[in-house]
Amino acid sequence: MLHALTHDVQIIVVTVTGKIAQIATNILTLPYYRFYQQNTLLPILSIAKTVENEETDQEISAELQRWRDRKLSEFQLVQVASTLVSAAVIGTFSWPTPDSLHWLTPAFWYASISLSLFAILLASSEQFIFQTIHRSPKRRNVDKELAMILYIRRSRSVDPVHSPLEEVPPIPQIRAIKLAEEGGWFPKEMPLVEIRWNMIFTWQAPMMLMAYSALCFLGGLTVYVCAPLYDGQGWGDGGKAAVFYLVSFFFCGLTFIWCAYWAYNLPAKAVIDIDLAIANPTAEDEYAPALEAAGFQFLIREPEWHEHRFFAMSEPYHCNLHVFKVGTAEMARHLIMKEWLTAHEDDKELYARAKFDAAGVSNGLGETVMEYNLRKENVIREILERAFRAKGYLPDVEV
Repeated sequence: MLHALTHDVQIIVVTVTGKIAQIATNILTLPYYRFYQQNTLLPILSIAKTVENEETDQEISAELQRWRDRKLSEFQLVQVASTLVSAAVIGTFSWPTPDSLHWLTPAFWYASISLSLFAILLASSEQFIFQTIHRSPKRRNVDKELAMILYIRRSRSVDPVHSPLEEVPPIPQIRAIKLAEEGGWFPKEMPLVEIRWNMIFTWQAPMMLMAYSALCFLGGLTVYVCAPLYDGQGWGDGGKAAVFYLVSFFFCGLTFIWCAYWAYNLPAKAVIDIDLAIANPTAEDEYAPALEAAGFQFLIREPEWHEHRFFAMSEPYHCNLHVFKVGTAEMARHLIMKEWLTAHEDDKELYARAKFDAAGVSNGLGETVMEYNLRKENVIREILERAFRAKGYLPDVEV
């Protein structure tokens, strides 16, 4: 019992420290949060998930290639933006120096130019690495490419163990603790994948240096412009200009934070879902060619589930189209759900919160859309139950 308690304490400690580290990371990466999430962290987590699922080398290589392309575009952006920041800092050295200029102004600007120059050098270095891999005439081993971001062990001598921590991110320490326990199962042939967090830091470092360089430039500019407010000059033209600058800076800062962080965490996805009712979905030749000509791609066929066919479009709009047989219960449920959420703000907020929470966990773990749907399934069933009772489809609950 003491042994089990010790393991539980270890798990709690690792989980809490992991949450603290996650919060600290979100704060430190706030100036470039979206770049860090979409171009570094989430793609690497997704690749790790693909490896653990034992997908083919071709699928893993394709995912690696998509990630490399995004990073190459990011490195080019870092080089251009850092050059502009360096030029802006150099330009400030020709400005007139106020008599009571605070030492923070030159300190910020010197730090800014150092950060921007190192951002250019590091981005160029990492860009060269990615381009060398891309242009290599030799066929590369997938595991060697994955070594840039992951530790992989194709076999292990530990006893197979199942971890019940379904909602906990794949923290290596927790995995090691659970593997030391007895019982459950864990396929021996399943690759054991661990994220190389030092490499995540490495691949995001150029963007980090560029973002902090811009912040240092703005910090020095703020101290410089606000000199009339702290040097006792009174409410003159310089003080008025400083107040005007601070208002604009505050507005721009809020706009940036909203667009870089919270705007992407909205519960609605940027995808249109459409239901299409057809008398005979099995007669695909009668409707599939027209949908494909309109830009939809035929992806999934599920005849056992209401004769469902799934089409998707990415250009000019992101759109999912679901083909069902006329009169199926699934389409009726969709309509009831839509009408209920439109009329009941509390359940609408509950549904939005469920989507938000599910997306946060799924994005953090690099999960698929199906796994994301499963995470919000219980809330959807709860809302539908209330809607069905209101329509008389279910008996009222006795209080």
